[in-house]
Amino acid sequence: DFTRCYNSNKYKTMVEMDYKEGISLGIKGTPTFYANDIEIVGARPYKEFKEVIEQTIENNNLRQ
Repeated sequence: DFTRCYNSNKYKTMVEMDYKEGISLGIKGTPTFYANDIEIVGARPYKEFKEVIEQTIENNNLRQ
């Protein structure tokens, strides 16, 4: 199924558009996640996501 789909180029335009959008946004790799202004690139452990999210929540609470 994968080979048939790949060879059909059915999603080629969509994939190219996503790729160009990522380049225009400065994304250097996948996966890339954002928590406010904090960029997390690559497959990262849960602990890193948790720390970034908690830091973001704490910073938002300090601003209020």
